[in-house]
Formats: sequence, C-alpha cells, structure tokens
Amino acid sequence: MPTENRSSNTEMVSDKLPPCADDVFKNGVSACLVGDVPKHAAETICQSLSAVTGWKIDWHYFGGRTHIKALAPAPQPHPEPIAWMVGTAFWWTKEEAERDAAATGLPIVGLGPMAGAVPAEKYQGDPVGWQVRSKTNRPESQWTPWKECCEMTRAMHSHEVGRFNQFGIMREIRPVFASAANPGEIERCEARLHEVASLCASVEQERDTLRAQMAERDALLVDIRLGGLDDERCARVDLLLSSGAYANAINKHPLLRTSSDNAAIEVFLSASAEPTNDLCAEGAHEFVPFRSDCVKCGEPYSAEPSAQVERDERAEFLAWANEKYEVVEGYELNESQRDVVENWEGWQARAALERKPS
Repeated sequence: MPTENRSSNTEMVSDKLPPCADDVFKNGVSACLVGDVPKHAAETICQSLSAVTGWKIDWHYFGGRTHIKALAPAPQPHPEPIAWMVGTAFWWTKEEAERDAAATGLPIVGLGPMAGAVPAEKYQGDPVGWQVRSKTNRPESQWTPWKECCEMTRAMHSHEVGRFNQFGIMREIRPVFASAANPGEIERCEARLHEVASLCASVEQERDTLRAQMAERDALLVDIRLGGLDDERCARVDLLLSSGAYANAINKHPLLRTSSDNAAIEVFLSASAEPTNDLCAEGAHEFVPFRSDCVKCGEPYSAEPSAQVERDERAEFLAWANEKYEVVEGYELNESQRDVVENWEGWQARAALERKPS
C-alpha cells in the first residue's frame, strides 16, 4: 500500500536526540495513533516518545491514520579485541603486544569480533500474534510474565511501550512468529510420504489385477455351472461361487443387477416355471418362506408332497441363512429382509432345477 510521507520538523528535532539503544529498537514496536489525530498533536507525541525512549521518530499517514515508526538503531561500539598480532607474533594480552611492538617497531593488529560481522537476522515473516508484559513504577516492581494480547490491546497500549503512563504502568509488546520447522524433520516426513504413496500405488495395482483375475474365474465357473454337471461337480462349483459372481448376481438388489447377472438368474429361474403348491392350507394365500403357518390366516401350509418338499427346502435354506447372516439366538429371519428373500428365490430356482427330470 503506498504511503504519503509527511515528515515535518519533528524528524529534525528527533535527529538531535541521542540514538536509541539496540535493545530498545529491537524489542520496540511502531506506535499507531488510531483516530483523527491533528498534526500538532502527533508532533507533540513524537517528541515526548523520543525523549523517553531515545527513538528516532518519523510520523506519516499510513492507510489514512497517523503512524509513528522507529528508524535506525543506535550504532554499536566496536568490541574489544580478544587477541593481538605484532608482525607474525600472536599475543593474548595487550600489554605483551605493546612491549613487542615497542621492541620491533611493528604496528599492533587487534583480532576479535568485528562490527557488522554478525549476519543480519533472518526475516521471520508476518507475526502470528502479540505478547505483552508490564510493570509499575514502584522500586520493587518486576516485569509480569509475557501473555497473549489482541490487536486492539496492542493498539491501545502501544504508546505506553518504554514509558510509564499516568497510572505508573509501563508495558512492553513483542511480536510472536511461527516457529520454523526443522529442515531435517521436513525432509524425513517428505521421504516417508513418498514411500507410503509408492506403496499405496503398488497395492492398488495388485488389487486391480486380482479383481480382474477373480472376475475371469467367476465368469468361467458360471459358464461351467450353467453348462450342466453332475451333482458332485455342481456342489464344488457352487462352493467356489459362494463368494463370487454367482452369489453377487443372486444377492444384488434388482436395480443393481447387470445384464450378465440377470442372464445367470434367468437360466436358474426358467426351470421353475411349472406350477407349485405355494398356498396355505386354505388355498387362499401365497406361501411365505421362513414360516410354518400363514401370516394372513394363521393356517398351516398344505401337507401335500410338494409342500413337504418346500418345507424341507425351507429348513435347509434357514440353516444356511442363519449361518450366513450369523443370526443370534432369539432372532428370526422374516420376509421383510430383502437380501434373505432374494437368496430364497435363488434357492428355490436351484431346487427346481435339481428336481426337473432330465
């Protein structure tokens, strides 16, 4: 956002003030004067603030509001050398170096940390929050622990940073930055992520291959089963198909069946087109599987031979269904369960096919 610089004599006045200490500049924050602040009032605040903290102040309008910011920190004194050299001789004390220089006439070269050799602090990005602490002007007062503060609190108390307010309270406000992740940990996580992704891709490929092989096997077994086999071989094929395409074709909801599913079921149902005794003893209501009496009139089903066959088939089917659906004791299968009814239809088709004379 472009800013309009409106520097005034305030900047010239603040330039004459002593430079601020490094810790004041580093830990200090810009003071934002919220609201309509007249120019003369902003200048007065700048002078008062710089007189207390030693800040160099430049005020200008930022986003339509008067804004105060700190400029350059105070220049740091050159650190003392930690060793001295005279020619090629190396001395740990200045006195020894001076004596050697006097004897040889060579200059003394100080060795140690140089001003400006410290690398600039890395940019940490925008703050993710702010913290504030305070103390009073009483001699025994200590800084309170740092605690989180919101943007509004920061704006309200930013002018109290480095100075006591009318209540004798001084505050410090500092930004909080997101902690940088360990580069080594990031690389390790990325490598692990690529490894897991590669493993998932290989597993998915193997899964698709096995599914295709199972579909081919089931299709072949269905063709063999429908082609006509003896009872023993039919039983073996049915066992293989119990978890395959044939079982899926029988168990699927009618709206979900494919043309191949319907073709397989149609072959089995075509043999059961002849009339069967599926009425109750009164001859009025259709036979309902899983029950020994009619659900409408309460009469038992016919005791004719064909009905006896139906009861035998029903008993075998219930034994199979109870095991398949893991029916607990006291629970009874009934005609409201769609999957059970559709399995019963397939069971009847198989029984009719086996009873049909060759």
